[in-house]
Amino acid sequence: YHQNLAYKNYKVLKEKATHLYLSNEEINQLEELDLSHKPYLQNARDFFFLGLYTGMRFSNYEKINPGSVQGNFLVTIDEKEGHELRIPILPKARILLDKLFSGELYPISNQKLNNYIKKVAQEAGWDEPIEVVRQRGATTIREDFPKWSLFQTHDGRRAFITKCLRDGIPA
Repeated sequence: YHQNLAYKNYKVLKEKATHLYLSNEEINQLEELDLSHKPYLQNARDFFFLGLYTGMRFSNYEKINPGSVQGNFLVTIDEKEGHELRIPILPKARILLDKLFSGELYPISNQKLNNYIKKVAQEAGWDEPIEVVRQRGATTIREDFPKWSLFQTHDGRRAFITKCLRDGIPA
């Protein structure tokens, strides 16, 4: 134990993250995008959509198996919070679950999925600039990045929540 209280003078600065919110049109655009020429991107897009149609975090949907399906519900333990999740299976999620359990859709790591879905968004032509604001010490740095380069797995969960709220489903 010590008497050093210098830590009380430190300030922890938190950066605000730049989040993407997908419109229904963008979701439809990704669904309809022909990726047959690049099967690995088609797989990544479908695996991403499993998160979008269930609202699950990657850490949860990467671990689902046939035993997770109980009637019309997906039942699993939340990796982050530790409580049980009972998620109604939407028709589009059912199609992807069937593909997953039959071996047509194969899981990939979160890192690979993030890399591949950026390529999917690039194939979709998501080139519009998105401003990202960062703090470096006392300096504010503003940079523009193409939308596709900011796309990641968690955007599926965020899109699910946004879509549900837009459709009138209470939080």
